Amino acid sequence: MKKLLALFLSLALIVMACPTACAVEAKEEEAWIYLEEIHAVDLQSYLPNARFNLLFASDQNITGRALYEARPILEEKTAKKLLAAAEKFAEDGYGIVIYDAYRPMSAQWELWEIVRDAKYIADPNDWGSWHQRGRAVDISLYDLETGEELEMPTPMHTFDAKASRFGDCRKQWTEAAKENSDYMTRVMLSCGFETISTEWWHFQYTGRSYSLPTDLDLSLVVR
Repeated sequence: MKKLLALFLSLALIVMACPTACAVEAKEEEAWIYLEEIHAVDLQSYLPNARFNLLFASDQNITGRALYEARPILEEKTAKKLLAAAEKFAEDGYGIVIYDAYRPMSAQWELWEIVRDAKYIADPNDWGSWHQRGRAVDISLYDLETGEELEMPTPMHTFDAKASRFGDCRKQWTEAAKENSDYMTRVMLSCGFETISTEWWHFQYTGRSYSLPTDLDLSLVVR
């Protein structure tokens, strides 16, 4: 009798636990974000010769900590334009260094709390940035033969006037930095990107296309 009672209790516990376990498993499956479904591309498998130094996914940024998972993704049409640019750079012996691509709105808020200047960090109270749509990228270039990164006007993500494409600060750029920045800009413009005046590294595509959700959890993104 005792053995039967024990067996009955064990079965009852299994039946009671199953809905909870099944619900947790279903919730985890529903949480995954598939690139194809959101019209996005993982640049690590998409761009030949590209290097990745995602500063906001590391502690090497003004917050001192990683703001998101190191997953460089872009909206698919924007990615195609970047691929076209990468092919042109490669013809001239250069590769792209990706410093930032899609940036979640939560990261934008943290950066805004520190910088508080919309010339460098778009105000998340007012739509945010094209980075939150997966349609902006921060880049530099490196020499495919030597592996050395090209000289540019300032270190990446220098959020002050020294990074501006125009104005008196440009006069302080070295000739090599001017030539390299201008060359990179010409190629990116020829592939359909636009620039902003305050950051030599920033390029965005604002034409008709999809936009990614503005605050993706990149740790949940899968192919």
